Amino acid sequence: MTSKKASKQAANQAAATLLVELRTEEMPPLLLDGAAAALATNLVQDLTSNRLCEADVAYQYWFTPRRIAVHVEEVAQRSAALGGMRRGPAVRLAYGPGKRPTPALTGFLRSAGAAAKDLKEITHKGETYVAIERGGGGRTLRDLLGPALQHAVAKTVAPRLMRLDGSQDRFLRPIRSVYAVHGDKDLRLPHVFGEKSLDHTLGHHFLHEEEVVRIKNAASYAQDMKQRKVIVDAEERAAEIRKQAKVLARDVIIDANLLHEVANMCEYPACYLVEFDKDFLKLPLKVIETCMGKHLRSFAVGRKKLRNKFIFVADNKPRDDKKMRKGLERVMHARLEDTKFIYDVDCKVRSEKLLERIDAINYVHGMGSMLGRSKRIKHLVSEYAQPLNLQQNEIEHAKGAGEYLKADLGLKLVDEYPELEGHIGGALLDRPAPVKQLIGGHLDRSLDNQPNPPRDALVLALEIERLITISAIDGLPKGSRDPRGLRRAMSRVIRILHRHADADLDLLIRLAWEQCEKAAKEHGAIKSPGFSSQSEQTIVALKRFAIERVAHIASDLLGRAIDKRTLNAIIDPMLRNNESSSKLQVADALMRIDALETFAQKQRDELDRLLGTAKRLSKIAGNHQGGAVDAKLLREPAEHKLYKAYEERVVEVKQLVEEDKYLECCGRLASLAPFVDDFFDNVMVNVDDGIVRTNRLNLVCQAHSLMNELIDTRKLYS
Repeated sequence: MTSKKASKQAANQAAATLLVELRTEEMPPLLLDGAAAALATNLVQDLTSNRLCEADVAYQYWFTPRRIAVHVEEVAQRSAALGGMRRGPAVRLAYGPGKRPTPALTGFLRSAGAAAKDLKEITHKGETYVAIERGGGGRTLRDLLGPALQHAVAKTVAPRLMRLDGSQDRFLRPIRSVYAVHGDKDLRLPHVFGEKSLDHTLGHHFLHEEEVVRIKNAASYAQDMKQRKVIVDAEERAAEIRKQAKVLARDVIIDANLLHEVANMCEYPACYLVEFDKDFLKLPLKVIETCMGKHLRSFAVGRKKLRNKFIFVADNKPRDDKKMRKGLERVMHARLEDTKFIYDVDCKVRSEKLLERIDAINYVHGMGSMLGRSKRIKHLVSEYAQPLNLQQNEIEHAKGAGEYLKADLGLKLVDEYPELEGHIGGALLDRPAPVKQLIGGHLDRSLDNQPNPPRDALVLALEIERLITISAIDGLPKGSRDPRGLRRAMSRVIRILHRHADADLDLLIRLAWEQCEKAAKEHGAIKSPGFSSQSEQTIVALKRFAIERVAHIASDLLGRAIDKRTLNAIIDPMLRNNESSSKLQVADALMRIDALETFAQKQRDELDRLLGTAKRLSKIAGNHQGGAVDAKLLREPAEHKLYKAYEERVVEVKQLVEEDKYLECCGRLASLAPFVDDFFDNVMVNVDDGIVRTNRLNLVCQAHSLMNELIDTRKLYS
């Protein structure tokens, strides 16, 4: 056993669970998730680089408004010592005339922190090299954890980082203390964050009377803290809030985003049912719900019929909750009264006046005002009427909704509550009921799966116009960042088009492009490369973006998990043909995926034979570019049969694809396999006659191309 393995085994024998808790001042709830995840990842990376744990070590993290805890399994008590020899340059390259060290040797010594006296010579693969014995490792967890934690904090990026007093350590909020436990032993870390390492932590700042908390074991941290009225798991806190709220009011309206925020604002939640004045029930539900969520982070009650109650989540259990309730009622009354005043003022404004107001609101630089955008949406609704099969009355309703879709931006209520944009126009505009209904529900994504042609036309016009404008000016999102939400917008377009089998996304994009390009010329955005010099490239990129989103949500749309290789086998040919093909139907892509998945499940033997044949054809074809087959040069019966079978299936496959019979198409492609096998068994492709050889290679390439007409077989057999 080498010394390296021995050191590693010895270190593992002392491995135990590590718990590190960073206690801070109260942190912003909406930034907690990202900061905690980044801190945990950074810390584990540093522990790994210090050889205290394996790269794939299991870890988890918890957080509350006042603490972040990282729980890492199998962390060694001492870092693994390095053993063996570190090889440098070959001896013939290490020394020059007179045995003087060459730059290669001096550089090696410098990088290793060694001197010439430490050098030894070793033989490797018949060559003699200079080498030194490896050193380092063997340091204790207590010595290494402090610098690793400080480094992890320094790498954690978040908006508005802060530090305490004169400290140089910046974090989401100033760090108060560090508590570390390895197994059942406390670790006092030297010189960490200005001597903030303690041998204890604190429980709930209101509910736990004991000032000092020492947990029994790192593995029992979550349970021990719960006994001190601190639920460190955010999901458990959210579940507890939901449970308590349902007990108080079964018809409570729990918004997922608000629940996430509230769960990050408390350590031991307690829910209270509070009343407000019934006069405020005249306000629309969305207005009341938004007011409660913004000002008191509270949940409205009454799904079918709004009640004059709300649920408040506290991080405390006061002895006299009546006093707290009265305070909450007083605050809520004031907020709702202010909101009602603004609402009453907005109710007196005519819809035409709102259009004048949004004419003064810019949309995107170089694309004019929000009124101009509304006019484009109205026009696009008319353009989309035929592809989506709208009736005449539906067209008029959708056009009316398009014209006033952004009118609520002119309301004072939206100035006060930006969250109401797009949600309140339907309630306040003096438009016909069908128009108001379309405006009021156009942002509700839960309705995207329900048949409603006028709403579909309205949403498609809105989202496609936005996708074109943003992508032409700023480009499509790259990596994980998507600040403009274009992925969500395209996914929404795909979900709607899934129900419209005949709708062509290429046509919808080009119709919208004409309107957007016209506005860009009028207001200046035409100078953007995506509009002026690369218009066709931008359209192609948008279609590619759409195809990628189809692959991303295909399993959801089809209602079952789809194998990734199956997705790639269908999506990759679509991506390759994107530039040359003008038509793009979402429903068609999903039918292809569904057909291949069904073929793989029900006719597995046929699929395996198809893939085997395609692989064989690919190997023989190699890099041959292919060309037309000259039937006069065919000599052997097997090649005549293959050519005839190929010509028959070219016609059949084309007909089946036109009729959307993709499952039958897979079967017909698989039926070519016996003819290919007979060809390879009885025909020599690489004959001496160059003309005959080329003709046979052309036949192989054409057969291979046909087998990949519907699916990319390489994605399935590779």
